[in-house]
Amino acid sequence: MFSALHLFHVSEYAFWLIYRYDGSDFTLPFTPISIQDSPRFPWRGLLIDTARHYHPIWSLKHQIDAMSYTKMNVLHWHMTDAESFPLELKKRPDLASKGAWAPGYTYSAADVAEVVEYAKNRGVRVVVEIDNPGHTYSWGKGYPQIIALCEKLIQSSNTYPEINSVPLDITNPLTAQVVADVLTEAASMFPDEYIHLGGDEINFQCLDELSNILQWMQTHLNSTNYEDLIAYHLNQSVPNVFNQGKKAIFWQEVFTMVLNNPAYNLPIKAGNTVVQVWFGGSQYYTLLQKAISMGFETLMSYGWYLDQQLPSITGETHYLFQDTWMDFYAVDPMTGLENATAAEKRLVLGGEASQWGETAHPYAIDENVWPRAAATAEKLWSPQAATQNANEAYHRFIRHQCRLVQRGVRASSFRPNFCPSPLLDAEIPNAQAPNTVVLPIWVLVVGALAIVLFGTMTIGFYLRSRSAPRYQQLE
Repeated sequence: MFSALHLFHVSEYAFWLIYRYDGSDFTLPFTPISIQDSPRFPWRGLLIDTARHYHPIWSLKHQIDAMSYTKMNVLHWHMTDAESFPLELKKRPDLASKGAWAPGYTYSAADVAEVVEYAKNRGVRVVVEIDNPGHTYSWGKGYPQIIALCEKLIQSSNTYPEINSVPLDITNPLTAQVVADVLTEAASMFPDEYIHLGGDEINFQCLDELSNILQWMQTHLNSTNYEDLIAYHLNQSVPNVFNQGKKAIFWQEVFTMVLNNPAYNLPIKAGNTVVQVWFGGSQYYTLLQKAISMGFETLMSYGWYLDQQLPSITGETHYLFQDTWMDFYAVDPMTGLENATAAEKRLVLGGEASQWGETAHPYAIDENVWPRAAATAEKLWSPQAATQNANEAYHRFIRHQCRLVQRGVRASSFRPNFCPSPLLDAEIPNAQAPNTVVLPIWVLVVGALAIVLFGTMTIGFYLRSRSAPRYQQLE
């Protein structure tokens, strides 16, 4: 069935093909043209962190636009972290009213619905992350009794308090009640089949400071093993999202701590859980191998951290941080999986470029993300054989960077270059700007007229997902 989303994707191809070459004239080269295209992976994501820096709705919509221009289709909304809890919840209003950066720097249910609908109309899904039981210092602003407040570790840093090391106090009965309310309401706000439950970087050194936690473990779990405590927490918390028909995503630590240990009788099973790999050095793929061999779906983030100076296995230090796109391009989700079965390989859903928010406020995020994230997008969209040569990709990314700029994305440049754009024309009063402001809809109309009136181009767009009906919205 041909839908509005099909028309949107066809229009995007028209924009890619129409080339603005002197600031006012456009050309449609190499006609007639026929295109058959489909994604290599169904999950092509971008993580945006709104806990370290708050992003207004306009900023999230802007990133969704840029994603749609770059064939990315999943916004991983990292909603909460140690620094802030911006999601307004009816059952637990104190979490946001006291845990956000400031009054009003929050997201209401209406805000969430607006972002989800905006993304849906551009072929982008929105998956929320409620990180726990680590990275939960901000939860303690509303409920001080539910966090494990390890003062010595917090004050151990000479620059910034080590609040990222503060986890939930799993031994407090109130903690389970708050977590249940948070996850249940958050799951109901976001319609996607998946919800991300975090689980990364749980600092057990923090718990070592608190003798009451160890005593509780000895009494209730007959154990001093912190992994047993994490398993206890998962048994209590995860059913709250499974009961709503959701599938859970966890960072890899949950897999390495408990999921690959058959001794734990957890509701988290292959078929309802995704493992997201984000570190591991040159052997990162060994964890992917282990997870898919046990039947778990997986996502790849290792090597695609947009905030890192040395993001992957190449080990090369670049003069320009923008050139780290070449490190992204050197990583492939299928590396080391040559001996996996076809069924196991299908469990690799794709991956995500991750823009953690320590330095990425709304007015700086464009330069951090774009066009470097396009390297991840191309690795996840195009056939593996076509994404082996970074030198060839370089020229494609130069052109795409210009397309992004022309559509209002303040993308960084890889080299000295000139891209005529409405942004630049608006800043220079005497610029030779076209009579009509060049906006995406204007260009799309030109493309449509070219198709209908002149017959110079035939576009056949076939988005064939390898996966289950949950990806039908991509077709």
